[in-house]
Amino acid sequence: MSNTIDSILAFLKWPVAVVAVLLVPGSLLAAFEVVSRSFENPWPVIYLVAGAAMYLLAWKLIFKRAIWGTWFSTLEHEITHAIFALLTFHWVTGLRTTYNQGGSMSYTGKGNWLITISPYFFPTFSVLLLLLFGLISEEDHIYVSLALGVSVCYHMISTFREFHPRQTDLQKVGFIFAYLFLPVANLLCFVGIFAFAYGGMPAILEYSRDVVKITIDLGRDFIN
Repeated sequence: MSNTIDSILAFLKWPVAVVAVLLVPGSLLAAFEVVSRSFENPWPVIYLVAGAAMYLLAWKLIFKRAIWGTWFSTLEHEITHAIFALLTFHWVTGLRTTYNQGGSMSYTGKGNWLITISPYFFPTFSVLLLLLFGLISEEDHIYVSLALGVSVCYHMISTFREFHPRQTDLQKVGFIFAYLFLPVANLLCFVGIFAFAYGGMPAILEYSRDVVKITIDLGRDFIN
């Protein structure tokens, strides 16, 4: 099964990159719609932004220093690889992290580009926090919203720091593909989280529909 999925993803790699580029205008325009809708229920978004600001300040004052190492961000990085390995039917056979010398994750089978590039757009801890919203009372949503803001800011900073020419993952998928795919992949993920903060899953679905609709409309206008 994993070999079949790997072959399909290998075939779809560059078509996915092309689609990602085509989705950029629609994703941006739909993002403005999300921001405008958030004013209808602003407090969850305010808490999210406050959490992000808190982590940014803490990072600048404390966590930016080399003494803290990279163990935690490396752990999230390798866990994300492992999640996408499992999602594409690869058994994870090992996961290792170090204090400041990176880490590794091993799995059965050939593998695919989605496993390789996943940590650079998928905010694992943020997605785990989203799952908590359905398990806790509304009174406690404020705390999850704050934590969600922290996790989003953390992921943005760690991803930015990991995106460099010496990064073996990006060398493996190719920097051209990474530059084509990752901008819209990150935009969709983070705007989706922003939408969830004020409107839950219906807001994410509405954003997704807007992206598709606006992209189709722009395509029709271009052709005509």
